[in-house]
Amino acid sequence: AGGGALGSATYAVAYASSGGFVPTLELTAATSGLEFQSLMVTNTTYSGRSMRYGDAFAKQFGGADGSDPDWLVLTIDGLDSQGISVGTVEFHLADYRSVDSAEDYIVDAWTEVDLSSLSGATKLAFSLSSSDVGDYGMNTPAYFCLDGLHSGAGIIGEIGFEDLGLIPGQYWNGSDGTAGFVSGNT
Repeated sequence: AGGGALGSATYAVAYASSGGFVPTLELTAATSGLEFQSLMVTNTTYSGRSMRYGDAFAKQFGGADGSDPDWLVLTIDGLDSQGISVGTVEFHLADYRSVDSAEDYIVDAWTEVDLSSLSGATKLAFSLSSSDVGDYGMNTPAYFCLDGLHSGAGIIGEIGFEDLGLIPGQYWNGSDGTAGFVSGNT
């Protein structure tokens, strides 16, 4: 996408492997009472190029003749304060299942995902699944980008990753627990 959603300077790159890494976003005490409404997602360059051309680990989506019914799906699980699922939302980051190959796509721009069906969720857990799997799990790179979390009316409104106070070239791994999202086995 070439930068953050809607011109933002900072966005998150998430890793969601089948090996137990589960990126999450969680409402904090400062945002309690708000509801997740939507967020913006796209593929990373690495994932997009791997699906488009194939690489040493993953196949070219569609195969050599473009007819393989490949897909990459982001699943967003909404969890309540007790950790119980209130529902899921699926978003295809790539879809080559159509009989008309002109409809095949790999997402390469920020796209809004509606989360309003996850009413009551205080935490979002992200996972990826792909048609390209092998002996060790998913072959497609397990990365995606997210930005522009919209929480509806309330004290925060739009939550952007700029709020972390990072400067270009810096990153934050969440280890100090000062923000409302975490990654890994925490």
